[in-house]
Amino acid sequence: MDQQTKIDFNQYQQLFSNLGDTIWLNHAGVSPVSSAVAEGMRSHLEDVLTNGAAHTPEWYHELMNIRRLASGLLGGSAKDIAVTPNTTYGVNLIASGLDWKEGDEIVLSSKEYPANVYPWWAQQERGAKLVWVEEDENHRLPVEA
Repeated sequence: MDQQTKIDFNQYQQLFSNLGDTIWLNHAGVSPVSSAVAEGMRSHLEDVLTNGAAHTPEWYHELMNIRRLASGLLGGSAKDIAVTPNTTYGVNLIASGLDWKEGDEIVLSSKEYPANVYPWWAQQERGAKLVWVEEDENHRLPVEA
């Protein structure tokens, strides 16, 4: 990517004004959404309630726009961006979609969240080997792993 997208994180704080001084870190479950996301969800549900699936083409157009915006942020092409319902679904797609060979190693932290363990665990049936990395006394994982 020749040009990085510059992000001013302070501008996004107002989108989470309902949190006050609360900080959510490393939360693998359901976290608060921004006011913009909440409004988008309300708008979409109202559209479904009123129109059923009649606006499906418009929804796909919006999905393509999201992929385009994500590709600008992450680099690459919009066609290379997958939008999944949640992270666990995406991890499962990746884990199941790779062409595992006997002896391929999958390196995981011993402190990994279960939703990120099970998809990789299942790949043992396809010949992959799980390698567990322990954190050190400072709760860090060695880069060499």
